[in-house]
Amino acid sequence: MLLLVSSFGSSPDERIFLHVQEHWRRPALDTVFQTVNHFGDSRWVLLGSLAMIGGGTALDRPAIREDGTLLLAGFVAAGGAVYTIKRLVDRPRPLDPEDRTSMVSGHATFAALTATVLGGRHPRWRVPLSVLAGATALARVYLGRHYPSDVIAGVVLGYAVGRLVLWQSPTILSIRF
Repeated sequence: MLLLVSSFGSSPDERIFLHVQEHWRRPALDTVFQTVNHFGDSRWVLLGSLAMIGGGTALDRPAIREDGTLLLAGFVAAGGAVYTIKRLVDRPRPLDPEDRTSMVSGHATFAALTATVLGGRHPRWRVPLSVLAGATALARVYLGRHYPSDVIAGVVLGYAVGRLVLWQSPTILSIRF
């Protein structure tokens, strides 16, 4: 890893990434960041939204079902944007130049989306969800999967899609399947 990292240029993105890799690495932090990293995993966000829809329906809890529906709508929109941006930008990952899907961080996008949608609907959850989303974004740099600008772009994208979903929630919730 050090040979690859030492060949980095001097962009702020590369310098911050290198600083995190050289000075922050600790076994205890490895465990913490590997754990919080799952908060932004697209599979968990998708399964969580579907579970909320199904569970809210089964328990006759419309608010849970609505949360899941809005999160699912955001997941579809953000997922499409992430996929498109990754293909258009074609940026290599910092420690795996063969993988050219670094920009934009999907984990950071989905973590910010989840925090924005659920935090917007449940204000008491806003701070803990935002902290978890921030930790997820930081984990992506710490774990060597993204440059800082990748996660910043992901957070901005997830927040923007989340705000759009909240703004359009009456329309989204009026759709029946």
